[in-house]
Amino acid sequence: MIKMQCLAGAAMLVAVCAAGAAAQNAPVPPPPPKPNQCIADDGGFKMHGKQPAFVITLENKCEKRVRCRVFANITTARDSKRVQTTMTLAPKSKGAKAKQSYVVRVKVKGGMVQMSRDCRYL
Repeated sequence: MIKMQCLAGAAMLVAVCAAGAAAQNAPVPPPPPKPNQCIADDGGFKMHGKQPAFVITLENKCEKRVRCRVFANITTARDSKRVQTTMTLAPKSKGAKAKQSYVVRVKVKGGMVQMSRDCRYL
């Protein structure tokens, strides 16, 4: 009788352990990408009408709204500017609303730019 109870207890313990192991081996969905990984940025010196400018363009590649703070230090042969702006980008399914540009007027076309951004989901 005691052997039967021990055998039943051992079988129950194995079944509980097997169920726990199966739950641990279940596929875990991948974490969502970080907001900075969802943003494609493009910047360059261009002519904006007859005025030279540096254009900062951000495009959202994810299905969540994103707000980005953009910081840029633009240095040309004739001037230097520090710029800070905030852009709110719609999800990529919204088409053109997922892409925004910011234009900074400069004195000459060409120079150096250091740019960074900090993005967060809304």
